[in-house]
Amino acid sequence: MPAAKPTSYALPSTGTLNTNYYNYWYAYLSANSSSIGYQSYMHYMMSYGRTLPTSTSTLYSPLSVKNISDCPYNSDTTLEGNTFSFPPREMPTHASRMAIIDALQIIKTRNQNITDSSQCDWISIVTFDITSDVVVLHDLDNDYNTAMQDCTKLQACSDSAPSTSTETGFMTAINLLNSKGRQGTNKVVVLLTDGKPNLYSSSAGAISNYEGANANTNYYGSSSDYAQDAAMMQTSIMQGNNWSVFPVELGLQGDDDFMNRIYSVAMGKTTQTLASPYTTATGDPTYYEQELIDIFNKIISNPKLRLVQ
Repeated sequence: MPAAKPTSYALPSTGTLNTNYYNYWYAYLSANSSSIGYQSYMHYMMSYGRTLPTSTSTLYSPLSVKNISDCPYNSDTTLEGNTFSFPPREMPTHASRMAIIDALQIIKTRNQNITDSSQCDWISIVTFDITSDVVVLHDLDNDYNTAMQDCTKLQACSDSAPSTSTETGFMTAINLLNSKGRQGTNKVVVLLTDGKPNLYSSSAGAISNYEGANANTNYYGSSSDYAQDAAMMQTSIMQGNNWSVFPVELGLQGDDDFMNRIYSVAMGKTTQTLASPYTTATGDPTYYEQELIDIFNKIISNPKLRLVQ
């Protein structure tokens, strides 16, 4: 594989073994001893996303934006007409970041004639996968252009371990809106996910006690499902504060049952609805961007949502 990156595990001047590079390639070769080649290497890199492929090497794969020297960027234009430079376009990540940029453009257009920033829709972006890596990607403000640029570097993490910390993402959004949100405005949280919650931050006791005090048939009610119930608990808290929560699912690996339940909680219902209207279930990622735009447009155009925060 002469075009594969990183290119070498030896120092050219001395030939001395560089254990950092060696450990990186050793991990790939060990995992793919019967199928070495570009296809298996691409699969290997995508399995680790932006995350380190091995604990014995500090090298990120060339698909990761953290690999400064080897990660390639290419221009792409969203359906709303914005052109940005993106890191490798793996799916469904690329379609989702394109769609979020499109949604931000729709919000920007809605606010283009408002000169007072305090009267504009404010937006923020929180990313969540590994609990320790839940971050505010873009702070709460009306700087739509910077928010779009921030979205270009959205990347998936490794799928080799639990990596969907939905509750922690909700908690981060709640803290952000409580600390920086404006009084007298509608608070809106959109959950965009392609996976089933498998990580959470609240204690088991806190989840169990909340379920006991707030009976709802949508809760799973089992300790093995605390990750889902924890996310629904945070949704219930937001719904109780009259915030709007819109769950949006993409891809075929999402959990339809969970999204249905969280939608019911978000809408203040005690029984499940037949289906959430904010779900994209196609298996072809080339359609994701348009489907997500349609969903975001529906959410943004909701007459209740003014101001959007």
